[in-house]
Amino acid sequence: MLKRRFRIGLAWTYQIFIAAAAVVLASALFHFDFPGQRLVGMTALFFAAFPVNALLHRCFWPIFGYPGEQARIPPFLPQITTLLLIATAFFTALSTFYGVTLPGLLAGSGLIALVLGLALQDTLGNIFAGLGLQAGKAFRVGDWLIVDGKHCEVIEVNWRSTRLRNIDAASFDIPNNQLAKATIVNLYNPTPVHAARASVVWSTEFRRTMSKTPWSRPLSLPAAFSLVRLPPHF
Repeated sequence: MLKRRFRIGLAWTYQIFIAAAAVVLASALFHFDFPGQRLVGMTALFFAAFPVNALLHRCFWPIFGYPGEQARIPPFLPQITTLLLIATAFFTALSTFYGVTLPGLLAGSGLIALVLGLALQDTLGNIFAGLGLQAGKAFRVGDWLIVDGKHCEVIEVNWRSTRLRNIDAASFDIPNNQLAKATIVNLYNPTPVHAARASVVWSTEFRRTMSKTPWSRPLSLPAAFSLVRLPPHF
């Protein structure tokens, strides 16, 4: 009913949750135990995060205009929320049915904590840098930027990197922590109207040809493009 009437994207994870939850509920109602009871309970609690996440994407995030270019929240915030929701469900299930907590798990092995810290260093740096860029409203999807002297259009901003497209229509990703340290000029802020400089080399023959064509007459340009500067030797 949720999938058909409310168009909520429920995948195979929802079926696993329903099956595991039904077994756990039947065990609690009829007071019987079975082998693997804790594993089934942990499975039900863990996979409960997925339908909750589907409800958020269908009912909560659209309030803020997500997904869409006019979203009032950072585009990668729902992605981070999904990761946190799944991680919380996993460690909650592990603690509830096996008594293993995250601090105890990390304290039990200093090597694991060290490896996790080193592995997550760049990831956390990209996440916080992305949040800083979005909170400061440095740019948004569709803006044209000058990043370290290169003209680029913002295509996508996610939790790890920002995808840009240059004037050659080539797309590339820049990690958020590197982009936060770069010099950024937003050509679309406060308005999309901006000037551009171009150098043109005219040959003598081409200049003679141009002087004999109607193009050599003065042109009537719109106000936004009325400022044209030519080199003195033109």
